[in-house]
Amino acid sequence: MTDDKCTFSYVSARDSAPKTATGIERSWLDLKLEFNRQGEGLPGAKYYKTISVQGPQLFAVKHDQTVWYHDANKWHRYQTATDVKYDKMHSGNLNPVRETFISKSNGEYDDDVDDPCFSVQAEGT
Repeated sequence: MTDDKCTFSYVSARDSAPKTATGIERSWLDLKLEFNRQGEGLPGAKYYKTISVQGPQLFAVKHDQTVWYHDANKWHRYQTATDVKYDKMHSGNLNPVRETFISKSNGEYDDDVDDPCFSVQAEGT
């Protein structure tokens, strides 16, 4: 099986460190169901389920290469997103699980789930 893959870089609001998120393309309907989201999609966007340790649970990329994340049933633009790249991922798994890691200092998961950027722009503003 071959899936379309998208990777982008951004600056984390949590620690001001550069991060990289990778996702595999999915339909907005599939992502809404999997992550219990509400609302409309973005016109002309492709949608991705994040499979990397870093990044939001899901994101969208418009034709103009702007990257968006979905929070509180609204789309918000990553102001710091750069270096958007597309590729193919070859996998027998149709629904890969997101990678996670455990912090050795406190034993808690730290996977930057829905880590927003410093400055967001809601769709339509």
